[in-house]
Amino acid sequence: MKILTIITTLFFLSSCVVKDKNECLVAGCEVSPGAIVSSPRVSSPGSNPYYSSGSSLTISGSCIDGATVNLTGYGDDQSATCTSSSYSFSVSTESDGAKNFSLTQTANDITSSSTSLVWNRDTTSPAAPTVTAPAFNPYSSAAKSLTLSGACEVGSTVSLGGAGTGTYTCSSGTYSFSIDKVGAADATFNYSISQTDRAGNTSSQTAFEWEINSLNPAPTISTPPSSPYYSSGNSITISGSCRNGAAVNLTGFDTQSETCSSSTYSFSVTANSDGAKNFSVTQTYSGTISSATSLVWNRDTTNPSVPTVTAPASNPYSSAAKILILSGACETGSTVAFEGDGTGTYTCSSG
Repeated sequence: MKILTIITTLFFLSSCVVKDKNECLVAGCEVSPGAIVSSPRVSSPGSNPYYSSGSSLTISGSCIDGATVNLTGYGDDQSATCTSSSYSFSVSTESDGAKNFSLTQTANDITSSSTSLVWNRDTTSPAAPTVTAPAFNPYSSAAKSLTLSGACEVGSTVSLGGAGTGTYTCSSGTYSFSIDKVGAADATFNYSISQTDRAGNTSSQTAFEWEINSLNPAPTISTPPSSPYYSSGNSITISGSCRNGAAVNLTGFDTQSETCSSSTYSFSVTANSDGAKNFSVTQTYSGTISSATSLVWNRDTTNPSVPTVTAPASNPYSSAAKILILSGACETGSTVAFEGDGTGTYTCSSG
């Protein structure tokens, strides 16, 4: 009977010689030289690194019952006995920046490896997001869909408000929202863009205005009154109506630009040679270029040939009839004048 007791005791001791059984380490079992104590776990805060704007933080998690849990790092060394498999530390700071902590636990004089935690305290609001596309603000377009994008702080949440809503996580320093107003009537839509950083600080808002103008009209030309326009002078004035504030652009034979004021524009152009001079007039508003209005100026300083008479076939002409049709060749577009014993004018339409 005595021999049996000894054998049982030896078996018990042998079964408690372990290398990674934390419950035996605190239960008083025999510990082998290579035994390992697991690191304490952090359950709060829930992320690492952790961002907040507050001045205090609770660090808590799971541990080995009876072990001594040690917090070191940001000038706040603390220790606590693990109770009910949990520990908790309260730390505080009055300054922004990264605070680094390490947690270990010691059981039966064996200390675990460390668990690291970084607390980033941030009380500074981020800058307002910028808008880089579209390139103009306010922006006008005929299209009814828009991509609104710009720069933001990495890790922040960008919020779109106003005539459309949405959120976007800034992962690489940029954000992008796709806005669709298909089916909407022409109107002006106002938006706000802000961002909230990982610590919960919210920026001021950036305003953006989008005008949908599906007509996007081209400027009109009221002077000269016709195109093509013919004259023998060496200058003409090209003028008409436009959109207030738009940049009116003249291109072609001459290039000029001016800002539309009081809904009108005016360009003066000159030419010292005869021939056709081609012009286009467009207007640009908030980055949107209208379609073009065209004009052709034909400068002509050469007198046309004298009209010919092809009927009657002879000249002078004699007849008993008292009705006569007088016809001939002329320069297309010219006005043929008849004078003498009769007067009249005729527009030469086909030569």
